[in-house]
Amino acid sequence: MKEVKTKDGSITFFNEYFQDVYNSVTGAMEEAEKKFVIPTKIPELAKTGSIKILDVCFGIGYNSLLAIHLAKQSNPKVKIEIVGLENDKEVIEQIIKMKFKDDLKQEYKIIQEAAKACLGLPNKKDKNIKITLILDDARKSVNKLTDLYDAVFLDPFTPKTCPEMWSEPFIKDISKRMQPNSIIATYSCARKVRDAMRAAQLDVHDGPKVGRFAPSTFAVKT
Repeated sequence: MKEVKTKDGSITFFNEYFQDVYNSVTGAMEEAEKKFVIPTKIPELAKTGSIKILDVCFGIGYNSLLAIHLAKQSNPKVKIEIVGLENDKEVIEQIIKMKFKDDLKQEYKIIQEAAKACLGLPNKKDKNIKITLILDDARKSVNKLTDLYDAVFLDPFTPKTCPEMWSEPFIKDISKRMQPNSIIATYSCARKVRDAMRAAQLDVHDGPKVGRFAPSTFAVKT
């Protein structure tokens, strides 16, 4: 995979099939925090003692990484369960190769161990953070889940390049796995995306504008 450095210094990768990057080039870490983690109220949820997160189109795991980081800042003893849905084995392999030099290094190691487990490699478990990566088409995987989640990150490639991941049936299937009053967040504000969310009985709102003029989107399960 071709490595791309974003404006906040973080690294993302270019997907040849979709001809797109996995994260915003204006700042991958900034996008993860401001478009996904903050709108889904992860720091507030951490104060309850436990969080369940569904990370749809997991990619290289920055959304979950920032969720872990900010949740632990809010409550160092928080217990976190994350289920990540991803269909690209190559990006899971890339997670294992990633190198961090900053304060996120130890937390990303937890994600790397989950990637190893996903690929059937020897791995270590964390006491308070459980991450399960499911390597398959997310449209199939979501219907095999039995838990309800406190927060959902929806982060596929764009509606233009990957429309199936933004379809009304898929959004409805995701909504079925959300707790009452839980929040789903995504970077897109496309009309078809918001219409699909409304059809799934989600209350849609503008999310923050980060790196572009248009807002992101978050929606509440009513």
